[in-house]
This record gives sequence, C-alpha cells and structure tokens, in this order.
Amino acid sequence: MPDTAIVDTLRIKRDELEALIAARENEIEAIRSDLIHVNATLRLFELNGAAASAPLHAPQLMRVKRGEIGKICMAALANAQEGLDTRELAKKVIQAKGLDDRDPVLRKTVALKVISTLAGRLRSGEIRDGGRRKGVRIWIGSQRLNAARDDPLSARTVSLPSGSKTCDLYDTPGPSSARKA
Repeated sequence: MPDTAIVDTLRIKRDELEALIAARENEIEAIRSDLIHVNATLRLFELNGAAASAPLHAPQLMRVKRGEIGKICMAALANAQEGLDTRELAKKVIQAKGLDDRDPVLRKTVALKVISTLAGRLRSGEIRDGGRRKGVRIWIGSQRLNAARDDPLSARTVSLPSGSKTCDLYDTPGPSSARKA
C-alpha cells in the first residue's frame, strides 16, 4: 500500500502544474492576439503612404459566397442537440472556411455577419430565438422546431366555439388547401 502522504503530495503537485499550464496557455493566446495587431499596424507603416488594396481581414471574408454563411449556420444548427449561440456559430463558419478561428477581429466580423444572416431567417420562421447565454443570442434550428411540432404529446389544440371539434394550431390553411375546397 503506497504512503497516502506521498500520493496526496503528488496529486497537489499535479494540480498545481495543470493550473500553471492553463495560465500559460491563456498568456499565449493573449500574446497571439497582440501579435496580430502589431502585424496589422506594421503593415500600415510599410505601405509608405501607398493606398492599400484592402484591409488585412477583408480578403479572407471576400471568399465567402452569398448565402454560404446561412447554409453553414443552418447545417450546424440542424446537427446541434441544443441551440448554438452566435459565438459558436461564428467559430463554425470560420472553421468551415479553413480560416484562423483564434483571430479576434475575424471572429467579431463573422459574428456580426451571422447575426445579420440569421435575423432574416428568424423573421421568416426558419429558426427561433432560444434566449441569451452570457449576453449572446442562442439560435435554435428548424430540426428542433419540427421535432417539437411532430411530437404528439406536445400537440396544441384549441376547442372551437361549438365545443365538438378541435383545431390543431399548426394546421393553417394554405393556398393549396383553399383551391381543393
């Protein structure tokens, strides 16, 4: 049987080293962010007054085709068990395009594009607002909406004035049903 004092001391040392590694990783991320900004500023000074053809981050975003952000977000929402927030969707878009997801400027820019894209889909009813998590909107995809709609236990019905019939709230007559009648 190993000495418990030795085992306890080793576990404490292990926890200290893990905490030290985590702290250093956070420092490295902060240094990487600083390096991105220094490189961007250096690029401005290296132009020597010549006009830049585009800002540092614009060429990366120009490679996104019209509607592509929406398609990537909808696919990510369809695969998610729960809703995803704007930051998670922005990261998925950046990763899908093969760009550096550690770049804070790029993440912020893509997040704004995600919000713009999904706001239209929210208005059209393709997705729904799942509230907020840490100040960021949670988006819920159509797969989760359809699952709730198809669940017989969650069917919402309303009694009609006659009391003899019920009407499913999801069944709304469309143009095709009006023509058949």
